[in-house]
Amino acid sequence: MIAPSYPVSEPVTPRAAGTDEVVLIYNGNAGSSTQGSNPFTQLLPNSSPDEPDAEPDWISEARAFVRAETGKDPVIVATKSEEEAIQTLRDAAQRNVGLVIAAGGDGTLRSAANVLTGTETVLGILPKGTVNVFARELSIPLNDNIGALQIALHGRTRRVDVGCVRIPSNPEGQFFLLMASLGFDATAVDNVNMDVKETMGAGAYVLAGLSTLANYVPPSVTLNVYGSDKVSGVPITRTSDAFAILIANTTLYGGDFRAAPDALLDDGLLDVFVFDAAPGLPAPLQRANFAKQFGLAALGQHLSDPNVHYITASRLEITCEPETALQVDGDPFGVQSSFSIEVLPRALAVRG
Repeated sequence: MIAPSYPVSEPVTPRAAGTDEVVLIYNGNAGSSTQGSNPFTQLLPNSSPDEPDAEPDWISEARAFVRAETGKDPVIVATKSEEEAIQTLRDAAQRNVGLVIAAGGDGTLRSAANVLTGTETVLGILPKGTVNVFARELSIPLNDNIGALQIALHGRTRRVDVGCVRIPSNPEGQFFLLMASLGFDATAVDNVNMDVKETMGAGAYVLAGLSTLANYVPPSVTLNVYGSDKVSGVPITRTSDAFAILIANTTLYGGDFRAAPDALLDDGLLDVFVFDAAPGLPAPLQRANFAKQFGLAALGQHLSDPNVHYITASRLEITCEPETALQVDGDPFGVQSSFSIEVLPRALAVRG
């Protein structure tokens, strides 16, 4: 296969830090039922897969474009195992690689962020996932490989906040770019049929949500909220029966759904929405009221409901009874009874 050639763009914005090496990683499972697992293994720049035609056409196109723009072949990284993914990305950061371009969905980007957060290596984005929420947030084109690569190579470098979830079994924490949530929607994520997701994509989440709501009982959740009062830092404590709690780092949720319209990627705060059960109603009517809340949220009007509460925070401590499903950037994160979430201000460099 002969790779196409591209003219070199002028002027070229220099990379902010690190060497001029470009590493391009891609998740061969992006958009599939295994998107949440993001393993990679390194291929040398001039190597080829075992099967001559195994490399996707868009990889050859990307290789040629990066070569034309930078004068060097990128190091190509293909999905294999999570351990190899982590090691490859760590090696890139330790070698002070200037730019890692991650091709995949939001799960792939979260895996890259878990290694690159706190380093000087810049993360570029080539959207190849099911929904690509973070790419939408940065206005990176979803169906234009060259347009996305142009931004990755020559776009503005910005430092963005990263969320961090800590649970008792993982005190070091799991980073996230988009959001974490507790309760109904996390349970629905956990209930997604992966075979249906393979066929229907985002529609599988709608079906899981409908089936989950039919019998859902909201847990009692206690929040200790730090950072809302920036002067004293005194925590705010509240307890309620909550159908869902959304902790957002970005405005978008699940696509173009603007769940947190005032969220900023670099303000050092998380935007928190608590969807409380309507007091005094029987369970079926509480579920119906939550469905109304969710419908209002889809229209960006959820704060008009008196049982939806909005706060900002730099840190949260959360306990729930009974233990309840938690999800991080759209992937299940187990059933939890106690955990904390905090924001790491401007901890990751991205292109967009």
